[in-house]
Parts: sequence; structure tokens; C-alpha cells
Amino acid sequence: MIETARVYARMVAAVDPGWIESAAAHLVKRVYTEPHWVRSRGFVSAYETVTLYGLTLAARRRVNYANIAPIEAREIFVREALVAGNGEVSGSFLAANRALIAEVAQLEARIRRRDIVVDETALVNFYATRIPQGISTVAAFESWRVKAERADARVLYLSRADVMEREAPEAGPAHFPDTLEVGGNELPLVYRFEPTQADDGVTLVVPEPLLDLLDAERLAWLVPGMRLEKITELLRALPKALRKLFVPVPDSARAILSELTIKPGTPLPPFHEWLAQVVTRRAGRDADGLAACGAAHSGLSAHERARRRRARRSRRRRARSS
Repeated sequence: MIETARVYARMVAAVDPGWIESAAAHLVKRVYTEPHWVRSRGFVSAYETVTLYGLTLAARRRVNYANIAPIEAREIFVREALVAGNGEVSGSFLAANRALIAEVAQLEARIRRRDIVVDETALVNFYATRIPQGISTVAAFESWRVKAERADARVLYLSRADVMEREAPEAGPAHFPDTLEVGGNELPLVYRFEPTQADDGVTLVVPEPLLDLLDAERLAWLVPGMRLEKITELLRALPKALRKLFVPVPDSARAILSELTIKPGTPLPPFHEWLAQVVTRRAGRDADGLAACGAAHSGLSAHERARRRRARRSRRRRARSS
């Protein structure tokens, strides 16, 4: 050591922070932050910061979080690798479970409410009750799964009851059919509940040769499960002088729809003409129901309208009631 106006040190070796961490293991402070799933490595990681009296010895060092908080690491593994499908997991159960959830979600798309498919927590609980404690990596899970499926091949398969909060009879085929008859052909109907998307609602997939057979007035009826909402919205959009004759509007809409009596094999009447006649008759005075309903139609929500558009990269067009 040399001390003049300042202190100098010569011939001093470098200090590795790891030496201090090892020698003062009982004094250092360890903090773990940002636990997260690492798909490429198939485990739950976190960042470790090691300090000694405020001096940082290691910062954001990646560690296996299962060694720190095994219960939390297991939950993250289940949520990310299994429920979210963000893991390199083998077995056919994940694809089957995703397909079942998508099938049930279609019921929500039909009735336009998010109250049928269970939430993420229920799915986490499903897997957590079957997977042993201590499993939080893909390697450990795969080792267990192979043995478990020998005893029960469907141990990790969801049932319909597992993914449904409730039964949904109102979303059945009588109200929301899978197909629509056009020119003697049963054409598929596709339902989607995404209000911000262009294909929100129900879409009729039409091959090019059948385009000329489409009837706009038939499409205006949409499907049975959507008619009450459409008529309700049309009544609410009527001019005030006419609308007040149908208050309360929901009750009037149900009464109007109840007047639709179609015998099997009989085609539906033109939607707007039929509704205009009913509105005019129920108004009980000289009312131009056709003009009023026509004006009200402009105020309909997008998913209550009948639309057509050409499908991409195919010689098909979709007549969409979105």
C-alpha cells in the first residue's frame, strides 16, 4: 500500500463475486423475480439477484424456479404448457381437448354470450388434480404421462361436462342450424362471435354455381335463434311516433314473432314485407309500415344484417348474416 495525498494499492488480485457469494452464503440476500415459462427448455425459470449489504454480486441470473417455489412453478407449467398449449408436449390429449373446447365455444358464438365455456382456472384445476405434485417440467411430465396412460388412456382427456359451465339448449340446432337449404342443397353455416371482425355473426358458405339461387329476403330471416333480436332492434329503430305504440319493445317483438306460422315444407314469406304488414296492422292506424321498417333496417347492428362476399382463393362466395 502506498499512501501520499491519495491511497494506492499495487499487486492486488482480481475479486470474483462468486467467491464472496460462496464464502458469505449465510449473509447474502437472494431475490427472485419474473417467474415465467421457457418453452424452448421446457421448464419454469426466474431471475435471481444476489446482494451483500447492498453490493450486487449477481443480477438477473436465470435459475430453475422449481427449486425455489415448486408449487408456483407447477401452476405456471400447467397454465402455460397444458392449458395454453405453449409446450413441446407429446400425446394426443391436447389436440383433442382443444377441439372439444372449440366445439363448445361454437355454442357461445351462436347465442352471442360468453357464459358456456369454463374459464382458464377450471382447466388448470382439471390438470392439477391429475398430475402429481413436483412436476413442473416437460421432461418430468412426459415421464409421468407415459406411465399414467398405460393405466388409463384417457386420464388427461376433458369431457364435455368438464368444459361447460352450463347446458345450453337455446343454442341447439332447432334455433341455430348447421346448414341452410338453398336450391335443394344443404349449405354450411359458420357462426362467429367477434364484434370487431368482418365475419362476426353467421355466414352461409355458398359455392359459385349456387350464387344466383340466393334470396335476399330469405337470408334476411337469418336463423330462428336470431330473429327475436333482429325484430326487437328493428322496432327500437322505428320513428318515435310509431315506436311508442310497441312499448315495451321486447314484449311486442315476441308477440310479433309468434305470428309467424309456417307449415313444414312451406317457404318463409319475404321478411321485410311480412314485418311491415304486421307492424301496420298492430299500429292500428294509417301507418306506412314498409317505409318505417325499411328506414329502421339502416339502424341494425352488423351481425343482424344479411351480407355477401367472395371467399378468398376459391370460386366460392359467402352470403354472410353478420
